[in-house]
Amino acid sequence: SASISGVSPAPQPDKERSLMPDKTPKSANFSRIPVVDIAGLYSDDITQRQAVAEELGNAARAVGFLYIKNHGIASSLIDGLRHAAKALFAQSLEYKMQHYIGTSRSHKGFVPE
Repeated sequence: SASISGVSPAPQPDKERSLMPDKTPKSANFSRIPVVDIAGLYSDDITQRQAVAEELGNAARAVGFLYIKNHGIASSLIDGLRHAAKALFAQSLEYKMQHYIGTSRSHKGFVPE
């Protein structure tokens, strides 16, 4: 495969696996969804940012999803988003299909069940 000057080609999946320890659990065993406080991401202290990044990575690997807190997003904005989502999903299927993800050029839109 061709490489860009000064840039090594990406490792092949098998080679990548042998270079990086597998920290992924063999089965997802959890009793709660992790809550990660991301306030440290806004810190000038790199160690605080790295600690948050490690906690995010651990939660993503162990469970696959998580809640975040101290993100700085106004609760009024979150409430507005919830209201808009409820209003959209209350519409008829015909209306929602006007925004069908399958016809989107940017892979966003409505996904029927």
